[in-house]
Amino acid sequence: MLTGLWIKSLVAAYDHRLTTSVKLFSVYLSILFTRAPAQRSKTRCFTRFLFIGIEIAAFAGSTLWIPIKMLRSLITASTLLLLPLASLATLYSYEDLNANNGNGSFGDRLSTVAGTYDDVSENFTWDVGFNVGNAVDGFWLVVNRGPNPKSADVNELAIMYGDMTTGNGTGILSIYSYNGQNNSNSWNNPGDFIERQTFSYTADSFSLAFDASNVNAHTPPPPGGGATQDPWEGIQFGNDPVNPLEIGIWFHISTGSSFSYDQNDQLTGYGYSSQGWYDKNRRSVTVVPEPATLALFGAGLLGAGFARRRRQT
Repeated sequence: MLTGLWIKSLVAAYDHRLTTSVKLFSVYLSILFTRAPAQRSKTRCFTRFLFIGIEIAAFAGSTLWIPIKMLRSLITASTLLLLPLASLATLYSYEDLNANNGNGSFGDRLSTVAGTYDDVSENFTWDVGFNVGNAVDGFWLVVNRGPNPKSADVNELAIMYGDMTTGNGTGILSIYSYNGQNNSNSWNNPGDFIERQTFSYTADSFSLAFDASNVNAHTPPPPGGGATQDPWEGIQFGNDPVNPLEIGIWFHISTGSSFSYDQNDQLTGYGYSSQGWYDKNRRSVTVVPEPATLALFGAGLLGAGFARRRRQT
């Protein structure tokens, strides 16, 4: 249905029937805002297509004089080609190229911190670089959509424990529900295990990259003792509807780390001799342009160039 609205809007713009084009776009918006938030993110890119496409169509009708039948064929073909890309949603990116950790006695071991989150595929990445000569061999990490995660409610966010003591360059990532307490004990209290992943690490870096959809679909147990609990978020950032393009980070790195596991690969112990922290509140994130939007923008530039050449001729 959205594709049909797109084509009709473009044709209306080509014929200079702007009132009709606006009405069609209003129908599109009514569909968009009656959808669930997760579905809205999948269709936001159609809004970009529609705005850019209407501009191109109106330009083609007034300047290039492309026959209407040819335009319809081009629109249909481009729709089919770009439709797979249209399912791509916003990719949020965070980067700190001058990162440093707290705790002066621990030493300044952090160098760079960067992460991405795709709000449709729910792919999450986290890349960290260390200064030369560090001995970091463990960490825990919680991210959210703005405020400092360590003050989150019980069972609202996921906490990731990274084990880099394996000695083979492949770390173990254990993911649990975060208990809302300013410590590293969520694996034990409440011990709500979600899943286990692996990641790569070197002497001066590590890199996480995994699909967080299972984590984000997790249903945590209700908190006890009258504790409050906001809706489960899991692992995501940048996509808050009220305060968009923000990230909150609660990230601790440790040395002298030790990890132990049971027969089900769940943590039974995490200890360390020293730690440093990277706690951030409402840091800005950027949006990475989507391929399909760039393709349509490129098509508009090509059309403008062709029109200018015709006028010069």
